[in-house]
Amino acid sequence: AGLLVGFGTRLGSGCTSGHGVCGISRLSLRSLSATVVFIATGAVSLQNNTGGDVTFNGTITGTGSNNAGAINIDATTGGTATFAGLVDIDVTGAGTGVSIANSNAGGTFDFTGGLDIDSVNGTGFEALSGTISVAATGGDESVTTTAGQAINLNGATIGAAGVSFDNLSSANSAGRGVNLDTSAGTFTVTSTTSVTGSTTQGVRAVNS
Repeated sequence: AGLLVGFGTRLGSGCTSGHGVCGISRLSLRSLSATVVFIATGAVSLQNNTGGDVTFNGTITGTGSNNAGAINIDATTGGTATFAGLVDIDVTGAGTGVSIANSNAGGTFDFTGGLDIDSVNGTGFEALSGTISVAATGGDESVTTTAGQAINLNGATIGAAGVSFDNLSSANSAGRGVNLDTSAGTFTVTSTTSVTGSTTQGVRAVNS
């Protein structure tokens, strides 16, 4: 096993932690690519970035049940991460589509290339800190969950560009279908919001 680990580290020009923590914080393109490969059930993991800007220009496709998030952002307290290409996520099980944890105060996260999230039991898009925006594009900005929460913005700041979705759909959520709590800024759904079977409020906006 040790030999295989050593071979993999040599082949990947570094270990998982080295690429994911040190390499990304230095904006290494090699580490960005390696981290995407290492996280088998998630598309992107962005962690411990305290400054500098990161841009993902291509299409990001994530399929799996990673509970940490198909896109997982954690402890990123500076700089701007821009997702300039289409983010197309299909999450099975209880995984989260986009997870921006409550440890990202000071970071800015912009989705400018399209956002299409389908989730089974998990939350589609969750942001608990930082400054976020989702731009309207010519494509479809949508979140659909068959047994979970579509949107949970709780403590995140909506940036000047706002958050814009075409369609939101939540069915049979154990909590609220759409939750906006202490997230000041412009939040827009241009077409349809469908919430059915939630155990509490379907749509809740408070202190926002």
